Amino acid sequence: MRFLKQQTLNRRQLKSTTLYTDLTPPTAATPGSYNVWVNPAGGGAMVLPSGPTTQQPGILSGSTATVGMIRYNTTTTDVEVYQGGNWRALRYREPGKITQQNLGAGDGANQYFGPLSPTPYGLNAQSGVTWDTTTIARSIFVVVENVLQLSGTNYTVVQNPTVPTETYVGSSSIAHTNGATTIYFNNSLVVTGASNTGFVTVTGFINGITMSVTAFSTAPQLGQVLTGTGISGSPTISQINTVSFNGYIATTTLTVSVLNSGTIKTGMVLSGGSITTGTYIVNQLTGTTGGAGTYTVSTSQTAGSAGSQITTAGINYSVSVSQTNTGSITITCTGTIAVLTFTIRPAAPFSVGATISVTGMRPLGYNGNYTVTACSTTSVSYASTATGTMTFQGTVSATNAIYPAVNIVGGTITGTGLTSTTISSYQVDTDTGALISAVIPAGQVSGPAANAVLTIVEPSRPISNNDYYVYFSTPVPYGKPVTALIGFDS
Repeated sequence: MRFLKQQTLNRRQLKSTTLYTDLTPPTAATPGSYNVWVNPAGGGAMVLPSGPTTQQPGILSGSTATVGMIRYNTTTTDVEVYQGGNWRALRYREPGKITQQNLGAGDGANQYFGPLSPTPYGLNAQSGVTWDTTTIARSIFVVVENVLQLSGTNYTVVQNPTVPTETYVGSSSIAHTNGATTIYFNNSLVVTGASNTGFVTVTGFINGITMSVTAFSTAPQLGQVLTGTGISGSPTISQINTVSFNGYIATTTLTVSVLNSGTIKTGMVLSGGSITTGTYIVNQLTGTTGGAGTYTVSTSQTAGSAGSQITTAGINYSVSVSQTNTGSITITCTGTIAVLTFTIRPAAPFSVGATISVTGMRPLGYNGNYTVTACSTTSVSYASTATGTMTFQGTVSATNAIYPAVNIVGGTITGTGLTSTTISSYQVDTDTGALISAVIPAGQVSGPAANAVLTIVEPSRPISNNDYYVYFSTPVPYGKPVTALIGFDS
């Protein structure tokens, strides 16, 4: 009788098929079977033994784990099976999580990027093979500026490396006030628009290498080529000279009491207060050269007084080729001035006179290395012959922008106008990874000037024996962002 071969837990129903084994002996034709059947009626289901990780057989005191055991782990909320000497979580029919980790940007010297987060799990959930650095390297994708790197060729993965201390040298993008606690750096960013100013026509004269502009609708810009009556050699504007001071004018004598910035030079055209348009400095009469003292100006007037001085600005231009005094002439300043725009920044991202590199732009004429002629929180200007509306975004970067490949909090920063101090926090550009600013404690007696050289030394980097780092066979080029796509089993 068939039912006598079945073992059942229900003594009142000898034919119950809720739980039974079909002990079919093997024959010459069949291997036999020793299956356990769980066949609840209706909508029932089998409930697995459950408990926390601490109660796993083999861990719980007095218990033994056997290959093939299955249970529900209430700690990890996984169904797990004992296989190969380990309790292993079953996979589910759902996408695995991939973490996109920004590992920083290259600086032309650093070869270590990390640590990887998440770190590799103890076992590979499919094969039961313990992770090693070769397995890890082949189980992640590493991208440098959107270029996929090859494991074993471009990079390997190392554990607990000895990483050399990183040192970064950059420069400040603005003139900081005394006691400033946020230091801004020449950095790198994405361009949102581009335009140009064409050429401008001004009235003035050139004496030697100094050009004085007495009237204009648009100010001349650095790099423009000058043409006009008596001008020879195609000189360009090589420098823009500015000054600010407090003083007053009586007839043709200018009295300067306080020099705020710059140096007063012959030929500087003055503005501010009630100064007559086109007034320029003829020569210095008394006082410190280029500073406080008295000067002769070109136009007789009254502007301010000894008791009510005015703040005055002065400007002239240095040119590349010396000229004989041309008198008052019309000067055409030719040469496109490119203006690149970007999203508003907390401070001007480039200092006047800094060298920038423009890449990836369309039209191509905007690309190249240039000297900054002007910069605000939303735009940067430079001399260029490019024309046309931007059709493809690129980046504009200071050639000495800093791209921290490591956490620099706790590191030191030093430079002209800045005594050695500790960095408490910092900000990088989300697109390029370039350093925007660093916050330092209060108490500095002065602030770095624009374009002042600044050096950052990273703090000592604690590395755990469990930390894994991507190690490149050669240093990652300056400014190239490094990204790891990590999908370790967990």
